[in-house]
Amino acid sequence: MDVTESNVRIDFYMKCGKVTTARSVFDRMKVKNAIFWTTMISGYMQNSSDWEAISLFRDLNGLGW
Repeated sequence: MDVTESNVRIDFYMKCGKVTTARSVFDRMKVKNAIFWTTMISGYMQNSSDWEAISLFRDLNGLGW
């Protein structure tokens, strides 16, 4: 699965409320760019998963972004 396809899948799953499935796709990506992180955090917020969004943001911060 390429980068674009993976990001589209994450966005699709989040829009369908399939947060766990989206996270699974995200976790399988070896290299994550800013778009992946943003899509996940935004998707969590859209699905009222505020704590998960905050946790992921902290993970991102911990990586030095």
